[in-house]
Amino acid sequence: MKKETGIAVFLGILAGILIAFFVISGTRREQQTPSGVIQSNITPTIVIATNEISPITIEEPKSEAIVTSSDITVKGSAQEDALVVIQTAIDERVFKNKAKTFSEDVQVAPGENTIKITTYSHKNIDSKSVVIYYLPK
Repeated sequence: MKKETGIAVFLGILAGILIAFFVISGTRREQQTPSGVIQSNITPTIVIATNEISPITIEEPKSEAIVTSSDITVKGSAQEDALVVIQTAIDERVFKNKAKTFSEDVQVAPGENTIKITTYSHKNIDSKSVVIYYLPK
């Protein structure tokens, strides 16, 4: 091996060792100094919402009721400002509940009818059903 080749290999190894030393010492300094991501003075705050979600209730018609008119009134209560959907086989009503109680007229078909009432309030969905029977005269 020539003298120049031996010197080049020696300088290459020396340069590699110096570069590795600077990289390792630089990462150690970064680990010792806080980067601002982790803060030790954070205090958790718990907030409890005081506005309760009131469940939907159906006052009229009563379940298993027999009616003789195709127009019936659905009465109940739900969360204030909730979107209320009342569905029957042949009718559908959608409205915003301005008070806690609601009253809405819907039509039913002859025979067995399932009246489904669903409310949408913020991220809460509540649903109830009532089965009634319409027997025309």
